[in-house]
Amino acid sequence: MKTSAHLQVIKYRKGILLLCFFPEEKASEEIAALWKSILAELMLTNYLAGISDLPLPLSKIDLSVERSIHACESSKSHCLPLTRYSELGLSNLLYSLSKDAYSAEYLAELSTRLSGEKYAPLRATMQTLVAQHFDIDETARALYQHPNTIRYRISRLKEHLGVKSELEFQILAILLTVSQSDHSENATGAHTEESAARGTARTRH
Repeated sequence: MKTSAHLQVIKYRKGILLLCFFPEEKASEEIAALWKSILAELMLTNYLAGISDLPLPLSKIDLSVERSIHACESSKSHCLPLTRYSELGLSNLLYSLSKDAYSAEYLAELSTRLSGEKYAPLRATMQTLVAQHFDIDETARALYQHPNTIRYRISRLKEHLGVKSELEFQILAILLTVSQSDHSENATGAHTEESAARGTARTRH
């Protein structure tokens, strides 16, 4: 490769981890540009990639790997070829909470309250609300329902989740949607090609 950076390639699940080491600290834009050039040199025509574009010391390489895997998952969720860690915003906090054992158990307990075919419309409403940024009219259009139906389902969701305020409901809805998406991904083995560390990439089949 043309880059002078020290690279290591490691097999990861059905993909690869690309580890990049620099002798000196680099800016986020420099790291992103480097990874884009590496992907171009690989001549991949169809891939999903995530970049951990904020530099960390070698002692925190595990965080770099986790960050880029999360960015790659975000690429998959939003059908984008490339996502940078620095672009994820609040999603980083939600992702870390979903990985915490205590939080994961709590979210799993809440999920059971909405499990089964009976609650499928409530789950669909919650997930669509998250996707539509809690815009009731847009959610209604996406689900082909009347806005009042969505409002009724929100009240039912609040009842089942044991919350009263809109803020609590929105936080839990986002966390549950993120955790359920992650669980579904792991359960179905839907991972295709992945790579991580300071960058991840995976091809689509």
